[in-house]
Amino acid sequence: MKKNINKLILAAVLIVFTQCKQTNTAEEKTSTSSVDTNHLSINEAQFKEAGIELGTWTTRSISSTIKANGKLDVPPQNMLSISVPLGGLVKQTTLLQGTHVKVGDVLAVLENSEYIKLQQEYAEAYHQLIYLESEKNRQGELQAAQINATKTYQKSVADYDMMKVRVEALKQQLLLLGISPKTVLDGKISSTISLRSSIDGYVTKVLVNKGKFVQTNEVLFELVDTRHTHCELQVFEQDIPLIQLNDKVEFSLTSDATKRKASVHLIGKEINSDRTVQVHCHMDKEDPSLLPGSYITAYIYPTSKSTTALPKAAFAMGEQTYYIYILESISTQKNEKGINENRYHFLQVPIRTFGSDDQFMACSIPNTLSSTSKIVLNNAHILRAVLLNKTQAE
Repeated sequence: MKKNINKLILAAVLIVFTQCKQTNTAEEKTSTSSVDTNHLSINEAQFKEAGIELGTWTTRSISSTIKANGKLDVPPQNMLSISVPLGGLVKQTTLLQGTHVKVGDVLAVLENSEYIKLQQEYAEAYHQLIYLESEKNRQGELQAAQINATKTYQKSVADYDMMKVRVEALKQQLLLLGISPKTVLDGKISSTISLRSSIDGYVTKVLVNKGKFVQTNEVLFELVDTRHTHCELQVFEQDIPLIQLNDKVEFSLTSDATKRKASVHLIGKEINSDRTVQVHCHMDKEDPSLLPGSYITAYIYPTSKSTTALPKAAFAMGEQTYYIYILESISTQKNEKGINENRYHFLQVPIRTFGSDDQFMACSIPNTLSSTSKIVLNNAHILRAVLLNKTQAE
């Protein structure tokens, strides 16, 4: 009996010990997960030794150079895709990539029996329209003399109107194919059509060859007019607030170190997946010899303007962003010698920056802070180190 009681006592002790160990482990995990990585405090001696100065936001004219990459491009109206509204067999073309063409130059000759059929339908419909017009006029005269029925006159008017619409539709189809309706009415029917250029420029793509049958609306050639080339730059979002329209730009090609001038013409309103914004620049002097698609390196020189700023020493660099430190409060505590001393409590705040000069960096005031917040203006990197040490120790 005594032996059984001892076993029960031993089992109870083991259960209590296990529960205590589990509780301590849970508390340790909770303590680890609740480590504060944004708050820190230092005593008065550390504050003085670090030489920390406190202040508030300042307004300053920041003038800096912004580096950006991009490429040369042309506006949509200077690019042309050549297609045909009614397919056909390529009978003739001599174009190669890089060929220069002028407005009206023949790019290709296509052949199709459908072209003949369309011209035939137009000629027949046109002459039928002339007959229906005379019939409408005749029925109108009879109607005025009350000789025929009103229904007969109305039908002649309807037949004429419908044929008039058909003739106009066929005429527009001929014009789309580059066929003269007047030539067709003169009895000159052709099985071929000529595709002509509507711009002065260069051939960038040839997608057909002689003997190929192209489908309706299939692209045959692509042309580009290089007389108006512009720069499309990718600028990081933090630099966009510094840029204004008409700011000066200097750029060079990766294959040509010649410095060329431009100016900011448009600033995009969308942030790309790589956190950049597209900036459209016009060249001061057009150069048709430049090739669209060429990669460039550019420097933008923003016009100086007033913006919120802090000294560079007020920023500490983290892994992906800058931080500043705000004084939250000052408390009084006894040190190891039992003497009262001040203790300074700081909050680490991430901040968005955009451009800088030799001494100051432009930034925006976070929504969580006010314009009167007390900010550490120098040696912010020391507080960053204290906070990192605190986090590692905990």
